[in-house]
Amino acid sequence: MIKKVWIILTLLGALSLRGEGNLLGEVQKSGVIEVVTDNYRISFFPGHMFFFDLKLSDGTSLPPIRFLDRLVKNKRVYFLWKERFAEIRIIENTPEYLVVETSGNFVYDDDNTAPGKPRAVYRYECRKDSPEIKITAQISCGEVQMWDELVFCMPGWKNTPFDTVGDENGNTSPLYSGQVRSITRKKFASLVADNVEFGIAAPDILIWNNAAGNYYTYIGLPIMKKWNGLPITLEATVIIRPFVTGR
Repeated sequence: MIKKVWIILTLLGALSLRGEGNLLGEVQKSGVIEVVTDNYRISFFPGHMFFFDLKLSDGTSLPPIRFLDRLVKNKRVYFLWKERFAEIRIIENTPEYLVVETSGNFVYDDDNTAPGKPRAVYRYECRKDSPEIKITAQISCGEVQMWDELVFCMPGWKNTPFDTVGDENGNTSPLYSGQVRSITRKKFASLVADNVEFGIAAPDILIWNNAAGNYYTYIGLPIMKKWNGLPITLEATVIIRPFVTGR
């Protein structure tokens, strides 16, 4: 059976180009939604759960990103990034504020989605004058069952594109320190390279360095060990901006 990719654009204004009303989200003929704020630029691609092609507002590119959000059961890993048929909706689109919603399945490979029909709905809120992207996820399972892991909001990068960790005051410390592979923070932490800062705001934050080169460097919420399959709502805020020392 051939699956269809649905891109649902609600609100009449969502179909307008930025030049026609200066909406924060510009919908291309290809279905790509381009977002340009005072701090960053991102794009939502048809069929995908997460945003891609990150840049600062001046055009400086961030390293290619991959969200590692997933479910794990019996050592089998089901990623949301492998979903290629996600539904995308624009909920609200004004010159100052944009809400994009994506929904899709956790996927093992092209032929296998996660058992029990777990499904994720992600909502992204962007504001023109803010470096923040608020992410709210609603995750549910059609057939309630136990899962070994649930991972939400874990952006990752292959190789080692970042070398320092930032805090809310613009201070930095080395990402790679001896044999320490993981770092934990409260409320806010960021990865920094040159003048680029990619941060997470959440009660607890986990950072992992890929010094061994066999996984990803990532920053995100701690791994949830065990999920009972009942509906759950999770929140975090991504921050993309130029880095300023001693902010």
